[in-house]
Amino acid sequence: MKMLKSLTLLVLMTSIAKKVHCFNAAYVGQFSTQMDIETWIFYDNQNRGGLLDLLSTISDKESLGMTPFLIITQEVEWHLRDFIKANILSVVYVKDNASNDEILSIMNSSMDGWHQKYVLFITKDTLKPYEKWLPLFHWCHTNDYFNTMLMDFEATTLLEYDHFVTHQVLKTTLKDFLYYRKYFSDTHGYPIRSTLGNNPPRASFWYNAQGELQFGGYFALGLSYFAQLYNFSLVFDIISELDYYDERICLKSIRSNEADVCADGLPMGLGFMTTQPSEITYSYLIVPYDQPLDKFYYFIRPFNADVWLMLAGSLIYNVALLCLINWLQKGSQDVGFNALNTLLTMANLPYRKLKLKGWREEFVHIILSLTGFMIANWYLSILYSFFTSRLYSTYISELKDLVTHNVTIMIDEFEWLLLNLTAESPYILQQLKVVDNAELIHNRRNLVPTYAYYSQYDKNAYYLDQQIYMQRPVMKQLDLDLHPVMGGIPMRSNYPFEDKLHSLFNHLMESGIYEGIIREVFAVDISRGKLKYFESEKNEVESLGLEYFHLPAALLVVGYGMASMCFIVEVLINKCSKKHKRY
Repeated sequence: MKMLKSLTLLVLMTSIAKKVHCFNAAYVGQFSTQMDIETWIFYDNQNRGGLLDLLSTISDKESLGMTPFLIITQEVEWHLRDFIKANILSVVYVKDNASNDEILSIMNSSMDGWHQKYVLFITKDTLKPYEKWLPLFHWCHTNDYFNTMLMDFEATTLLEYDHFVTHQVLKTTLKDFLYYRKYFSDTHGYPIRSTLGNNPPRASFWYNAQGELQFGGYFALGLSYFAQLYNFSLVFDIISELDYYDERICLKSIRSNEADVCADGLPMGLGFMTTQPSEITYSYLIVPYDQPLDKFYYFIRPFNADVWLMLAGSLIYNVALLCLINWLQKGSQDVGFNALNTLLTMANLPYRKLKLKGWREEFVHIILSLTGFMIANWYLSILYSFFTSRLYSTYISELKDLVTHNVTIMIDEFEWLLLNLTAESPYILQQLKVVDNAELIHNRRNLVPTYAYYSQYDKNAYYLDQQIYMQRPVMKQLDLDLHPVMGGIPMRSNYPFEDKLHSLFNHLMESGIYEGIIREVFAVDISRGKLKYFESEKNEVESLGLEYFHLPAALLVVGYGMASMCFIVEVLINKCSKKHKRY
């Protein structure tokens, strides 16, 4: 019902049959042809004598043609941009002898986000002197309507406003007006207020030896190319001198109208206009690269605790069994002899004949030989397969591997905000660790493989390219697309040069200049010491250290210990045997 009250008439028609009394209807057709108008929007709050009377008298079928039009007479609570996707021309009825605040407010409320569209003011009053229309054009300039014209009903004169040099009302023609808007290239230093901070490779800044501000990054450089192309003057507001900044600060500056744009790229969907994205990109994870294992450690630490316990248990059991059989048959245990033989059989090495009687000797001999053969050869076959295969640690090929290897994903608060705006995998959400920007920058810049890192492809490539001279990288980009990202340079609402910014950044992407800028940004940051090429691994012969002899030394100590224990046991048993014989 509100919408019905807001619109006086919405008509799709070809003409309205009556004779034109004072309006040059042919000029309307000229606008339609030269400007390729797809929808006319008429604004008039006058009950009589305005555009409504004009429309009721148009008889020329060619004046509007098949073009639909919309008439608005009072303020509306919605924006035309939300549901009209066509090339429009807004025609606004104004007067020179009264305030036009009401009709301008009606137009402004419905044209939010469309201030760069063409607006034609029309009046029944005489246009001369031109200076009397300065308040109208000053209002347009202040409210970012830079494509405005003024015409009288007879269509004898067309006026425009010089926004950049004289700031005066000038006479023009429709052809000249359109040509200048399409091909203008000199704003005579019109200022662009922009925030600037360090967020490589998208934006960065520094000062040279003379203390002059220097800047780089794809979006910052793209904005400077835009300024050079149209002779704008860039006025930067440095929002942080640190190596990082919170992207939400630049959005706050736009919201408070302290900046026109941000010299940075941000995703769409944050409640701000951005330059039109020329492609759909994805976010990715940087994860630790699976590193080759040092295989010699299989000699230094061959078994875990469970295997050592099993081997020790088997050894003790076999020694105790042989000693028991010897004691039952001969009355002596021969602990040392049996322990040595058991070790030799477990290692599948030649051993001395067992001191057993009858068929028991052959039976135990077969059992020990088979056991030793199986244990030794099974272990050697496993060891051989390890040595002849390339073994790697922390192999990550899918998201669930992050949980398996307990790899934490380090992010900052802004990235956490982006992840929570999307329905990401639970494998990602449960591994997140939110840290401050300084810690994240340090770890990601140095590619610390203890963590994984989340970002878009441009940042990932920026940091991973430091590894190009390494034989085997430290980290890699996980080849799994996360949520799609579309974005560009954020700008304040109704920025008058929005379409020009769209065109420039689309050209940078489609022409391939974007890739050259990214390479230049990387090279500059390498030269400034912000990044570094990681040194390649050097294959050198090194002297063996003590760590290589831990296991042999341990086995030697164990061997001496067992020999000592066997000697002590033999002595004690011998003494006990003599005492028993004495009694």
